[in-house]
Amino acid sequence: MVGRDDVQSVIESIVAKLVASYKPHKVILFGSQARGGARPDSDIDLFIIKDTKERMIDRCVEVRRIVSDPKRLTGLEIIVLTPYEVSSRIAVGDQFIAEIIENGTVLYAS
Repeated sequence: MVGRDDVQSVIESIVAKLVASYKPHKVILFGSQARGGARPDSDIDLFIIKDTKERMIDRCVEVRRIVSDPKRLTGLEIIVLTPYEVSSRIAVGDQFIAEIIENGTVLYAS
């Protein structure tokens, strides 16, 4: 079983790797870990904003490569969007993205 302190340590490690290697504009924790309702089997949900011209799939592959850790005992879900994609999705009423932006926990902002 993974304890809350262990999960927090994993999150901090992931964010440090992202900041050092991927240089995101913002990293936001969302989902049950951000709301404080995580169970021992809950995954870590991260929303990353980065100004890039890479295709979405390439962004996700790169981020997964950077934060890869075969010893990690928690699942990891990652969404990587550009600032333009975020504003466009909010403009068309994407409630999922709006919820992350409004209620997620900002772990890093440049």
